[in-house]
Amino acid sequence: MNSLLSSAMMGVLLLNVGCATDTINFTSANTSGDIGMLLDGELDGTDVNDDGYVIDPGSPLVQPGDIRSGTSNEFTGFQKDRVPSLRESANWSDDVDVRIMDLPDSYGVPMYVWIVNGSYSDGYDQAVDGCIKLDEVWEEERMGLYISEFNVTDSTCIKSMCPSDFLVHWHAHEKPGYALS
Repeated sequence: MNSLLSSAMMGVLLLNVGCATDTINFTSANTSGDIGMLLDGELDGTDVNDDGYVIDPGSPLVQPGDIRSGTSNEFTGFQKDRVPSLRESANWSDDVDVRIMDLPDSYGVPMYVWIVNGSYSDGYDQAVDGCIKLDEVWEEERMGLYISEFNVTDSTCIKSMCPSDFLVHWHAHEKPGYALS
């Protein structure tokens, strides 16, 4: 009876060898959309590069399988309204590994535009259209960035009061000596 039990136990142990299920847990995920993940490493014996996963935000755990350190050894996560995160050295082992990745809140970027040439109203319209397009690209690409403030300065009138090389001078030096306000 002991030998039969021992044989059965050995069979269970043999079945579990090489079947480690590594886990990645995304913290700070929100419910506004799926979580995306790209994985690099050796997965179930095969080198993978940017192996893609879509994860339900209601269950922010992913268990891709048995991950080992491969040629590249990283993973990245991204989600709508979150800043993408990269874990460069995951250091996967032969054991069951659990990795945690934080997806931080989105980050506001202030925009400053100086209209220096042509019609101010045309330049303003172009600047607004450009900011709207930029915001759409950031949203679509799940960059985790948003425009926190938008400032437009009319510098078209200053151009006529400055020397002809003013614009070249202004671009070439950090502080040209002329205040644009």
